[in-house]
Amino acid sequence: MRARLEEHLAQRWPALFGDEDRPPDGGPTHLGCDHGDGWYGLVDALCEVLARRAARGGLRTRVLRTKEKRGSLRVHACDLDEFGRGAVDLAEELSLRTCEATGMPGRLRVRRGWYRTVAPDLAAAEEYAPVEWTRSVAGADGHAAPPPVPPPDLPDIALALGTRWAHLVDGPVAVPPGWADLADALLARLHVSAQPPRLWSLGRVDDALLAVLHGGGDGDRGAAALASALSRRVDPVTGAHRIPGDPP
Repeated sequence: MRARLEEHLAQRWPALFGDEDRPPDGGPTHLGCDHGDGWYGLVDALCEVLARRAARGGLRTRVLRTKEKRGSLRVHACDLDEFGRGAVDLAEELSLRTCEATGMPGRLRVRRGWYRTVAPDLAAAEEYAPVEWTRSVAGADGHAAPPPVPPPDLPDIALALGTRWAHLVDGPVAVPPGWADLADALLARLHVSAQPPRLWSLGRVDDALLAVLHGGGDGDRGAAALASALSRRVDPVTGAHRIPGDPP
């Protein structure tokens, strides 16, 4: 990630990084964000959720490092509770649906043994091939393989989500096409919960994705909080993650 984006994170979330991450000469902060700019929104949204949780719960949460490994975001943090771990889990899962380079919707691909999550146009240009969806590739247990990247003009994402996750959904689903991956990844995370909650509603409220859960645990609520925070950084039509300083 570019130095200016790391500096932006350090300024926005000082409680998560601390003074020891700043060079003695006052130069740019290096937080160890060893991945592309496209995952900035994921890290920023995760920091928002973790900072709020730490303030409320008296935790000394620290984000030690974020990096790419086998095409996925990996987050190293300390002093997390179940809520925070749920948020981290979903951030890592969503990285497998977000182009590491551009922040556009993407999928895990491989080229000559190297894995990377890239948007369809970048995958074609750089000759990345699809990979077989296995847990050894994706890095977590039990999640369903993501569907293809949804087109911006998808006519009824709500119907598709309700059908795919009918065993979880009890109420209305109203999701714009750009948030299809957010909603689908959240439902995939709830699906593998130790005690899966029921979803009473899922939709856009005050320009954010709001999931109303019945049952489940703190980890499920942490995942829902991450989805909501990230939705405010994702274009509801195109699914593009906003990166500070880039053209609108």
